[in-house]
Amino acid sequence: MGQGDWTEPRCGRRRTRRRRCCLCCQMGVPSWPLAWSRHQPSQQTCSGPPSALESGRPCLAVPLWRFGNYGCPLDTSLFPYTNGGTQAFCLIYVDDIILTRSDNTHLQHLVASLQLEFQLKDLGQLDYFLGIEAHHTKMGLLLTQTKYIEDLLHKANMTTCKSLSTPATPNEKLQATSVESTLDITLYRTIVGALQYLNITRPDIAFSVRKASQYVHSPKRQHSVAVKHILRYLKGTQRYGLLLTSSFNLDIHAYSDANWESNLDDRKSTSGYAIFMGE
Repeated sequence: MGQGDWTEPRCGRRRTRRRRCCLCCQMGVPSWPLAWSRHQPSQQTCSGPPSALESGRPCLAVPLWRFGNYGCPLDTSLFPYTNGGTQAFCLIYVDDIILTRSDNTHLQHLVASLQLEFQLKDLGQLDYFLGIEAHHTKMGLLLTQTKYIEDLLHKANMTTCKSLSTPATPNEKLQATSVESTLDITLYRTIVGALQYLNITRPDIAFSVRKASQYVHSPKRQHSVAVKHILRYLKGTQRYGLLLTSSFNLDIHAYSDANWESNLDDRKSTSGYAIFMGE
């Protein structure tokens, strides 16, 4: 499954937010260039500021620090840069790098500076990154995970399943205290964990996936049916994605709701929220 071959459902949540955030920053200002490179690490040793060494990318962090891209204190893989009206973001994941700046000249300068320190392969405009496909359209940047969904359906042996129009059955309420027999926990955790990574571009399945992840400790048949329902929905919506558009309007709108005492096991409420920036 590549990036989504998980055995624990809680993995990758911070990484998910960081990748989407970096791409959203790119779309925040019209005409921002977006490129990505592949870093070919060498055996050289480096020294630098403590923040760079603690980031887990010391050899790559030091030249970025010299160029003004200081590591983000909340995310060791993100290196932001601000100088007057120029902004830049560098996102690193193992040997893959996403670079975006508000000025194309500065972007080319940064790439050239990194090439002096390391062996970099400039892959040009971003089109694929860790299972995420980037489509540059007239309306904006469309992010999809079509290939990732195909691999997931193949792993679940559901490539020929019939599609459904919704990610969950309306008014369905799952329970942990069920008399049904326990299923293969490893397989259940793998599929649910992979679905969580899919939330990057498919927020429409977020509620259903989070609900299924509550029962990874002891999944029953009804939980497996709920997961298969999600997969059948994805079967018919493989090309759905997340469209990021540029806008000068950076207003923030937040919405929230709660389903009071909906949990049949402990009678706790389920709440949710959505935050939008821009138009």
